[in-house]
Amino acid sequence: MIGELLTVVALPVMIALSGAAENIEVFLGGFYWQAFIVAVWESIAALSIIISLLYIFQKRYNKQGSLLKWMSPNFYTVYIMHQLVIVAVMIPFLRAAMPTALKFIFVALISVPACFVVSDLIRRIPYTKRVLG
Repeated sequence: MIGELLTVVALPVMIALSGAAENIEVFLGGFYWQAFIVAVWESIAALSIIISLLYIFQKRYNKQGSLLKWMSPNFYTVYIMHQLVIVAVMIPFLRAAMPTALKFIFVALISVPACFVVSDLIRRIPYTKRVLG
């Protein structure tokens, strides 16, 4: 948490002390000490954000509900057979007159749950749990 505070405080101090009001070009790259300081600050800020998010999600959101508990054993099977389900769902949308992004949304909304349902059905076949986990 101290890293985030230091990066938030360091940016205005760095801008004020380095003369950003006169020439902003030196911050945008090149062989200037201001560009070096910005690059170092960006790296520290990014690392601080990553570590903070990992900590927050580990402490507050490290729970598994009933849906995730059902999905967990099916992930490997979904990984193996998701291509078949996605292609099967995508075929009716090939000639549809709609934007590609909308097709993607529809195919994703249909195929992700379908993958897990098919995976669950496959894992119910005798002896498949030994292979598929």
